[in-house]
Amino acid sequence: MNPTLNQPRLPVSVPLQLPLRLAAAALLAEVAHLGWEHLQGGILTHHLLRSADLPGLYNGWGLLLLPALAAWVGWRIQKRMAASMPPVTVVAGGLLALLSGLALSGAFVAGQQDLAAGVLMGLLLLALLLPAYRAECWLGFVLGMAFTFGAVIPTVLGGLVAGLSALIHLLLKPAVVQAWVDVRQRNP
Repeated sequence: MNPTLNQPRLPVSVPLQLPLRLAAAALLAEVAHLGWEHLQGGILTHHLLRSADLPGLYNGWGLLLLPALAAWVGWRIQKRMAASMPPVTVVAGGLLALLSGLALSGAFVAGQQDLAAGVLMGLLLLALLLPAYRAECWLGFVLGMAFTFGAVIPTVLGGLVAGLSALIHLLLKPAVVQAWVDVRQRNP
């Protein structure tokens, strides 16, 4: 007799609950998005720089990319919140990024290329001041743009913004602060 058959099933461990829930929500949202696209004439392919000569990125990749990104973000959020990060910080960062992605998408769809460029430049400036490298910011930005551009292009663009923000906040800013402290200690 197999002793494992009589043991009760254990619930999903607490560390996996948020990542799995976010991944499931992202998967459902993407299935709804792709279902809508399919009913509107087919799932879209976005070409780089809007040129048919360049490679296209099929929106179906969002079925893999968005749940994976959401699960990773859920894991990162749980890890930071276990280290006493206030939930309001996580929610505010994600919502600000979501609104930014929606604004960029809205400007693009409306044909306002100058406004879209202005929103993107504003995002880059905000990345200098705010920690836009956090995982919830990346996910919010991608979700805000996914309906318009699919999942791949916003993930790459959000990764560039997050990378720039991380470079500034995690490397350059501490180096400048340390240099300032060193100068102040030498010249009181």
